[in-house]
Amino acid sequence: MAHYAPCGGLRRKLGNVLAALRWSALALGLACTALAVLAGARIAPTSYVLELAPPFVAYGEHAYNTRLPVLGRPPLVAPSDGKERSGASQVELREDGVPIGPAHEAHTKIVDVGGGAYSHWGETLYFSASDNTDPNTNGLRYTLEVPLLLPSEWWTLFAAGALVGGAIWLSDRRARARVFFVTWATCAFVGGTLLLVNLFGLFFPRDLPTRFASRDNDTTLDHAEAQAALGAARRDFLAGMIDDAAFLDAVTAAVNQRMTNVHQRFVDEEHAMRLDARENWLLAALNHDGRYDNYEFQDPGRALRRGLGTCGAQSITLLRLLAEDGIDGQLWGSGVHVVARVTSPDGQVFVLDPDYGVTLRGEPTELREDPARVREAYLGRRQATSDDVLPVIQKHYAQADPPDLLPLEALVGQRYDAKFFHGLDPLEFERVAYSAKWGLPLLLLLPGLLRLLSRRRRAQRS
Repeated sequence: MAHYAPCGGLRRKLGNVLAALRWSALALGLACTALAVLAGARIAPTSYVLELAPPFVAYGEHAYNTRLPVLGRPPLVAPSDGKERSGASQVELREDGVPIGPAHEAHTKIVDVGGGAYSHWGETLYFSASDNTDPNTNGLRYTLEVPLLLPSEWWTLFAAGALVGGAIWLSDRRARARVFFVTWATCAFVGGTLLLVNLFGLFFPRDLPTRFASRDNDTTLDHAEAQAALGAARRDFLAGMIDDAAFLDAVTAAVNQRMTNVHQRFVDEEHAMRLDARENWLLAALNHDGRYDNYEFQDPGRALRRGLGTCGAQSITLLRLLAEDGIDGQLWGSGVHVVARVTSPDGQVFVLDPDYGVTLRGEPTELREDPARVREAYLGRRQATSDDVLPVIQKHYAQADPPDLLPLEALVGQRYDAKFFHGLDPLEFERVAYSAKWGLPLLLLLPGLLRLLSRRRRAQRS
């Protein structure tokens, strides 16, 4: 006689319901994850350019303001500064396509000082022209680069959906096994690919200076020769065989003879300073909005290895090298040229120009009063021609205003946008990025290695 188990049908129905819930939860989790990924990649453009049209309203001596339209494109937003959110705005003001600033300035400073300072406050832009002229009549074009961001509430919603869906799905043992296998295989593939990219870049580095014509003294040393020259100068200096002036001249000459100026007169390639994947795949991935198209290395070893940079980049490299020997200095920029101003250990002040290989003793204000000495120092260099040097002398060293000195600690906010370095010091950010370029691939390969070791142990026990 057949016996029926009334509970059997109920169990089957309950199992089907649970299976349906798991599949629904998987769909929910995948949908939320996909939405988060798409939002992170920004379905709308990462940023867009807003043309600012006059008339601009005068707001004091140097400041002007203009009412802005709604900048966001739902669900993406473009936050502005305000009483409760100082520094929230990420818009970038450009004058004839060239970024000006600094941003987030106090309105009183924009009025009193100007010089390109601006503030995106609420629905209004307060700004000044870089030369403090009237933007209504100076003939210059003003635009805003507007980044679009996803509100944090959306990220919270997506993360919650993905976590709930994933937790329900993983409650099934077979589902867990499949998910773990796919995760292991994906990590191994991605980690292995990135490791191969790193190895390719290590054995086949990009050597830019050998591909470009430059001035006579630029790039006459390769990387190894430049490092050897720096090492010899440091040894002689520490041994007391050369004085401060000779040491500063030797370091300046080594940077000059290794690095090519990236100016279009000497380097015929657009974005020659852009980092590609073989140099650092992480920074190349973060460059989705072009922020690192003209990346200036902060580590002097990397800067010399590439051998390419603007006058400012070469001066930063020089200052970082001297900082390793305890010699402090600042950038001295004038809008047409950038050099380094340093104080030697014996208290003397020097102006160093690694772009031309020139070393001058004296404060910037003293050099302004002695143009003949400056001219003689520059024209005494074999690489220099009057057409190349005279504009530098006339426009840089003859500045009537007090020199604008910028220490390395203040590069962020003055020379660089803070968002480019994610809250870190530029040198610290670069070190983290170059450690992560090797560390992350190895971390992704770790689950696969542990799985293989676990399987081998089980095989040995059986």
